[in-house]
Amino acid sequence: MPVMQERPIRAARDHHATLTPNDVAISRAGEAFRKIEQYMQSLRGTGTLKEFNRAYKQHRMAATARGEGFMSYATATARLRRALIPLLVNGRTIGPAQSLFAEIFDH
Repeated sequence: MPVMQERPIRAARDHHATLTPNDVAISRAGEAFRKIEQYMQSLRGTGTLKEFNRAYKQHRMAATARGEGFMSYATATARLRRALIPLLVNGRTIGPAQSLFAEIFDH
């Protein structure tokens, strides 16, 4: 095996890490993306996304009133998607949406 291939294998072994082939990692990432998008669709269906949009607008308007900038909607929805990952991984549901929104908007 060439030295360039041995180094990451040795480093992974030394750190008790598992290496994943690229095609497997890409497949897993694609599946995770699909799960998040399905969850986003369910949020639309339950009205939770409307609550999110309302909370975003309120936080943005409050920041404007204080003379402060606020994150873009794209950033807010990216944070929402990121906050969903642990829930999906652990098979949990959102629970009270306001606590999730506070995590997104107050950080």
